[in-house]
Amino acid sequence: MYPLARIAFLLIILLFGACEKKEKLLKSYKGIAVHYKKTNSDQLVPFVNYHPYLEKVYDPNSSTEDFVIIEFKGIKLSVNNHSDPVRFNRILVGSWELLKVYHLDGNGVAFMDYRNKYMSLHDDATIRFTEDSIGKNTLFNLTPIKGSQFAILAPNQRYISSENGKKGVTANRKKIGPWETFKIFKLLPPQ
Repeated sequence: MYPLARIAFLLIILLFGACEKKEKLLKSYKGIAVHYKKTNSDQLVPFVNYHPYLEKVYDPNSSTEDFVIIEFKGIKLSVNNHSDPVRFNRILVGSWELLKVYHLDGNGVAFMDYRNKYMSLHDDATIRFTEDSIGKNTLFNLTPIKGSQFAILAPNQRYISSENGKKGVTANRKKIGPWETFKIFKLLPPQ
């Protein structure tokens, strides 16, 4: 099945057949806070905090990829314009906000959008989804912060900044501050 079709199929299953009560969650998710994110088709989809998920559930031997959303102050990262840097500018979850994350060595990750393009660092320190394969400009590291928060370290050894949601995302910060602090949520699989 084509990757775009697989994502669409997953979204359809989740939107119409997803679990919506805590008692229906997989046993491995018990004790992890569940959040319901509203989609652009007015459905509720269950997500878990990524940090507790990684600590309690993630088994690197069983899976190397997950579907996630990244939030800054409740606003989702969106890949809606492929020629411009990505931005935090969406409240609802849709295909532009759902990312596939590949777990690499250590805390290393690579993010892929719905078009199968990888998140990459560009020469002007902006972040865009333009690469066809994993390479040196697509390797990012998750830096755990307290609770369920993360900072994302780019290949240039600078942290990704939301720029407070006012403009495109950049990777130009040496230190982690409020604009470089994100919540990452993992999409729960259907029963």
